[in-house]
This record gives sequence, structure tokens and C-alpha cells, in this order.
Amino acid sequence: MNTDPVNPIKDDITIEPICDVRQTVFIDKIKPYIYNKDLTNLMYKFLIKTFRNADKHLLINIIDYIYNSYKDSITDSELFTTIKSKLLIHKNKQLHNSGRSTSRILDLHYHLTPYIGYGPYLDIGCSEGSLTHAIGEYLQLSSDDIYGCDIIEYKSNDKDLIYTKASSDKLPFDDGKFQFTSMIMSLHHFADPYISLAEAHRVLAPGGILLIREHNCTEKYFDVFLDFIHYMYAIVINNEIILSDQELDCNRHMIVGEYKSIYQFNNMITKSGFEKIKYIFPKYTDMYRSYYALYKRI
Repeated sequence: MNTDPVNPIKDDITIEPICDVRQTVFIDKIKPYIYNKDLTNLMYKFLIKTFRNADKHLLINIIDYIYNSYKDSITDSELFTTIKSKLLIHKNKQLHNSGRSTSRILDLHYHLTPYIGYGPYLDIGCSEGSLTHAIGEYLQLSSDDIYGCDIIEYKSNDKDLIYTKASSDKLPFDDGKFQFTSMIMSLHHFADPYISLAEAHRVLAPGGILLIREHNCTEKYFDVFLDFIHYMYAIVINNEIILSDQELDCNRHMIVGEYKSIYQFNNMITKSGFEKIKYIFPKYTDMYRSYYALYKRI
């Protein structure tokens, strides 16, 4: 599941049974970085960009509330549902899925040109499939050759692709079926990335291409910031996951991930039977430190 905005409803997802765990992983993680200058600046920059109409004092008070949340015996989900109640009326209109997909294609542009016609194509962790379809269309593939899979089944799935509800660690496809695969902001969500990469390697034909998009996380405070934006997108901004606080606490893995540096991801991928072709950096650096990379299956 990636961090791009989507708008499914509660019936779109499969959840685990109710558990008794009260998760405070984010609240505990942020404690060593209370009022850390870099983290504070990033959170404020994100809030200003996303809630442009909100009073700046309100946004500063929200950051204070986050830093002091450990005093209130609340869970991670309770923290962000409270933030949602404070910010809901100030939310900016989000970029439509097709607009975001266009911007991603512009980031990649001629880097994908050598692979036009590489099909079938599989997007692993495809969310609702808008970007999956955009990439497949850029590769000049028919809808019969564009596949997407995710552990969450969205009712709003793009109809111009073949969608399968499946886990990345057990892909329901034959060996060597695909010539092109992608993991767009999904690798950091997988429970065991090595197993997921092994599955991607298995379903790719020799010489096939893997495209990833990830965060370049090199500092601990940035790891906290990435958790923050994942929670903000999932609970506050997009209603991506509409569950009770208890259900959210039991399904934290659906929201946040295990973030790594560009070099750690590269080491993991090359150890899994892939050869790096190139890194691709967007023209304009974003606060999420996102980048792309292309790999060839060997």
C-alpha cells in the first residue's frame, strides 16, 4: 500500500480480528525527538502544505499536542483521530488520482521509453490501480497485459487492469509470467521484503525489469516523520482506512512501514537476484525524499 491519496470506504478492506493491544509505537518512537528542530520543521512544512487554510497557531498547537501525547495515555490511532477532528474543515482539495499518476509518469518520462512493449506488467502493492494503469498505458500495453495486486481490495479499483487480491509474499502467478514489475512505495510495507523480492524475481522472466519508488531514510528522526505522514494520509487526510481506534491499533502494519536508506534498499534488492540499472530522482526534491530505481532480473 502506498502513501498516495485514495478514498476507499470501510467495506473496501479486510481487517484482522479485534485484539487487546493498545499501540503506542509512534508515540514511543517520537519521545527521543521531542522538539527536534529538523523533525519539527518537516512536520510544520507538511501541515502548512496540506492544510493551507488553517491558522498557523493551530498547526503549531497540533505539533505541541503530538510531542506531549505520551502524557495522556492514548494510542497512536487515538492521537491521529483527534488531529483529524481538529483539521478536517481545513483540508485542501487533494490531487485526483489521474493527476498524481500523470505527475509520476512525468518523473519517469524517457527512463521508461526503452521498455515500451514490455508486457505483461505487474504492479505489486498497487492500491486502487490508477498509477498501475498509467504505467501500463505508457508502456503501450493492452488492459489484458496490465496486472495489479494488493492485500487490500478496493472497490474503486481501476477497471482497465486485471486486479488480484494477494499478498506480496505469495504471488498467485506462474514463474516468469511478467516482463515488467513495479513496487511503488510498497516495499517498505512488506512484512518480509526479502520474501517479496524473491516472489518478484520468480514471476519475472530473465532480463525482466523491476521499478521501485521509495523513501531515502537516513536518519532516525526522518523515520518518525515518515510514520507521521503515513498516519496523516491514512487517517486524517484521505480516510484511507476507516476503522475504530482499536482496529487501527491491531492493524498498524497497514499504515506504516520499515524505512531504509537508498543504499540499504539497493543492497537488499541486488542480493535478491537483481542488477541495478539506474537511480531516477524527481526534478524537484520533495520533503519525502522519494526516488525511483530500475533493476534487471538476473
